[in-house]
Amino acid sequence: MMPRLPATCGVNLWRFDLSDPNPVNWSVDLVFKPTMPGARPITAMPRLFPDVLTRKFDVVFGTGKYLGLSDRTNAGVPTQAFYGVREYGVAAPVYPSGDTQLVLQDLGALANGARVLTDLPVPASTRGWYFLLDSAAGERSVVSPIALFNTNRAILTTLIPGGSDPCNPSRQGAVLVVDAANGGSSPGLASLAGGLTLAAGYGVAGIRVSNPPAAGMLPVATRVGGGNLMLPGILLPGGSTFQFSDSYWRRRSWRVLQQGD
Repeated sequence: MMPRLPATCGVNLWRFDLSDPNPVNWSVDLVFKPTMPGARPITAMPRLFPDVLTRKFDVVFGTGKYLGLSDRTNAGVPTQAFYGVREYGVAAPVYPSGDTQLVLQDLGALANGARVLTDLPVPASTRGWYFLLDSAAGERSVVSPIALFNTNRAILTTLIPGGSDPCNPSRQGAVLVVDAANGGSSPGLASLAGGLTLAAGYGVAGIRVSNPPAAGMLPVATRVGGGNLMLPGILLPGGSTFQFSDSYWRRRSWRVLQQGD
């Protein structure tokens, strides 16, 4: 049985091991404890990805909430974040991890709304990664990540409320596609930059959208041919559907060549 990794509105991440048939032997571990308790709540389901370095899991999740009337505005909202925290099994002596033990990637924005992200390595000696949602006031994560296991990437979405004015209820946000192993930018999204120049060390990770979901999860990524995926109903600033490259190389067939005598 896989471990259960629920979270709380205090952003603590817990690991419950229910694998033993005897409830007496069930266990619980505090996997992650934030630097600022209560400032970054987790309100959407985390997603597990395989960790190629530890042979266990990376737990990917975002922080933020959109539950009550006070959440409709951006004023006074603490800076939220996305995390990828390593899980080390039952009663690991390294628990709980914290922000200072994670690699910090840097998220930025281009003039056309594209989002750019660094791609720093996350060695096995660290506990994972995170990056801050500080490109727009009030930006937060309230939707579960989507997994692309063939390329070990995570599709993330953010929400920027339109405000408390009932005459202007529109909301915006962004869609990001990141490497789940290090939280950095991943290939296949360069066209979203629209020809704009990126600073050294950054890659295109996503773009602003005008109709992000505010609960649940993103629509299922649909393969459209040519190595591309699209997210139905998620529209770019120009009105086209969000698409990106998800092609990858692998051996599909072979034949044995015999040498002549």
